Amino acid sequence: MKILLFLFCLFVNASSKAQSLFSVGRQNALNDIQQKQVKLLLIGGEVPVVQHGQEHFEQQYGVQYHDYGCISPEADSVEAYNKTIFRYLDATYGKQWREQVRKDVPGLQA
Repeated sequence: MKILLFLFCLFVNASSKAQSLFSVGRQNALNDIQQKQVKLLLIGGEVPVVQHGQEHFEQQYGVQYHDYGCISPEADSVEAYNKTIFRYLDATYGKQWREQVRKDVPGLQA
């Protein structure tokens, strides 16, 4: 019985740590902006996709693309994060960044 309880506690602890790794949303975006670690989140497939020229966008606008691959946070929280970053980019650079950003960034078309 003690072994089962130990394994259960271990599983819950690991599960909560994994959940915190995938914790995104508006507040996380605001924290990243404040720490100057701005990202645009992507939900990809098994293999991350790198588009030609994305490194130029990242350097120009001080943002990094982060592709979760096939295991990602919920789409709603990814969109909430990205929309907060969009507002930051609009306020900082105007709207011209929207012409150069990857079109597969969740929340962009919404």
